[in-house]
Amino acid sequence: MPKTIDIEQLPDKLAALLDLRDNPVFLERHGKQVGVIVSPELYQQWQRRGDRLTAIMDEIGERNQDKSDDEVDRDIEEAIRQVRAMKK
Repeated sequence: MPKTIDIEQLPDKLAALLDLRDNPVFLERHGKQVGVIVSPELYQQWQRRGDRLTAIMDEIGERNQDKSDDEVDRDIEEAIRQVRAMKK
């Protein structure tokens, strides 16, 4: 479960927070989230997922560059319908 601390506590608790490798630590100032501390492993995992998603989106864009937005929307809706039908 993610932990939340006030940013003013950060200097005193930083070493202990860095030991929480698998859970993000949300930083707050005056009750509002202003940042998050994550382990390098978690950050790299997020980065890889983002890179894969960007590559997939680029590929889809290239395959559909000759289609109108409406055609692409219909194709997406059909693909979603097919995936949902497979799950039943």
